[in-house]
Amino acid sequence: MLALVIVFVARPVGVFATLWWSSLTKREIAMVSWVGLRGAVPIVLATYPMVAGLDDADLIFHVVFFAVGVSVLLQSPLIPFVARRLGVDEPVAHVTRYPLELEQTAALDSDLVEVRVPAGSEVVGRKILELGLPEQALVVLIGRGGRFIVPRGATTIEAGDTLLLLSDEPGLADVRTIVGAR
Repeated sequence: MLALVIVFVARPVGVFATLWWSSLTKREIAMVSWVGLRGAVPIVLATYPMVAGLDDADLIFHVVFFAVGVSVLLQSPLIPFVARRLGVDEPVAHVTRYPLELEQTAALDSDLVEVRVPAGSEVVGRKILELGLPEQALVVLIGRGGRFIVPRGATTIEAGDTLLLLSDEPGLADVRTIVGAR
C-alpha cells in the first residue's frame, strides 16, 4: 500500500508542488512525476538508520527497497503508454552517423553542420561549382539515399540531399539562403 501511495499520491503531489511555477505544462509535470528519479536516493537514505543503529532500521530499509522496486517495476514498462496518453510523446529523431568526426579546437572558427536540400530548391540539378557558395563554406560530404558521396565541384545536387558543411555562422546563413533551406 505504501508503494502505491508513493507512486500515485506522494510523488505527483511533490512534483507538482515544486514544478508548478516552472514553464512546463501540467501534462509535462505529470510526466515528470511518472518517470522522475525513484531509486538511488531513497535507498541510500534508508541506509542511514542502519548505520546509526536505530531500532527497526532493517524494517525501514526493506520497506523503502520494496517501495522503490514496486515503483520501478510498475512505472517503467508504462512510460510509453503514459507519454502517449498525456500527449507528450515524440517520435525519435533519426540522427545520421557520418563516417568522419571533427575535433573542435580554438583555432577553428567553423563547425560541421547539415543543410537539407528541399524539393523545388533552385540548386537541384546544379553542380557544386555553380552554386556560388561562400569561401568559408566547404561541402565535406553529401548524404543521399542512405549513402555518402564525397563531393567534387562537378557533383550534381539532388532534392533531398543532405549537405554536410564545414562553415562558420555567416557562411552557413549564406548557404541556407542559396539552398533555400530553413
